[in-house]
Amino acid sequence: MLSSSYDNLLEEVGFVNPDGERVLVVYNRDVQERRCRVLDGDKELALTLPPSGASTLLWRQESI
Repeated sequence: MLSSSYDNLLEEVGFVNPDGERVLVVYNRDVQERRCRVLDGDKELALTLPPSGASTLLWRQESI
């Protein structure tokens, strides 16, 4: 479910809860804004993280 292109300025961890909910935490180590894409099957979400910012995403597969 979780894949990443190599980028040493973004750190991420993802998992699926027992109820099927998906969780992704992304942290931007850069001093500049960074953009990334979250892919789940044929669905895609674009995300912009502020400098030294983090984001936690929660979703069900059918809702992204």
